Amino acid sequence: MMEVDSVHSTLEKKFRGPIYSPSDYVSRMQQARPSQPCRVHHLDYTFFLNYDAVPGGYSSIRPGRKTGDATVTDVRELLYVDGEVKYKLRHSAGWASYHREN
Repeated sequence: MMEVDSVHSTLEKKFRGPIYSPSDYVSRMQQARPSQPCRVHHLDYTFFLNYDAVPGGYSSIRPGRKTGDATVTDVRELLYVDGEVKYKLRHSAGWASYHREN
């Protein structure tokens, strides 16, 4: 068994009880392994980029435009570099660029 499987199993046991807020996940992750505590990085809204403020006008993160094209639920990864948003539909695929709205 790999170490990540062990950690995953330990966390699943801690999550069985009722969870009332996202911060409950953080505290339970920290309590899950007292001898080797998990490092938890708690992110708030300031961590995420406001794409409304990105110049160039991305009105949607949907990669396709017409019926049969990829949809938002098909996107596996997003990357923002130098003012351009790129996406992957498979983790093993290369990065593709979004079409900007004009």
